[in-house]
Amino acid sequence: MRGFSLIELIFVLIIIGILSAVGAGYIYNSENVVLSDANILKQKLLEKRSNALGFIADMDNEEEKNAVCLDIDKDNLSEDSDKIKYTFKSDIDSFYDTLCFDSFGRIYKGNVNIGNLIHNEFNITLRYKNNEKNLTVYPVSGYVKVW
Repeated sequence: MRGFSLIELIFVLIIIGILSAVGAGYIYNSENVVLSDANILKQKLLEKRSNALGFIADMDNEEEKNAVCLDIDKDNLSEDSDKIKYTFKSDIDSFYDTLCFDSFGRIYKGNVNIGNLIHNEFNITLRYKNNEKNLTVYPVSGYVKVW
């Protein structure tokens, strides 16, 4: 009688299965996390553009000036992104962390003035570990594509 019974082995396997199922929720699949955060950023950009269309700002009111701007940082991503250190970069000029839209849906880097108007499509890259997702922003239509 030197061994384990079948019931003991099944019980141990069930406990290991439960522990592994619970533990799997704490392990990040970095590709899925980056993709979901890129999609969140895309939706926020489209939401800000939509909010800006037809919006007439009172330029004396500081709060309204920023009503159609979006800061590109991890605060605008999912709650899980606090645990992730992203590298953001853009392929035009140097990376800027604020994008704004005017009442015609045109996109600007930084505040809304004619010198900051973006004329060409550009990419924003979210990079985490060996995974990266790119967002292409088209200036005239305001369309955002994740690839």
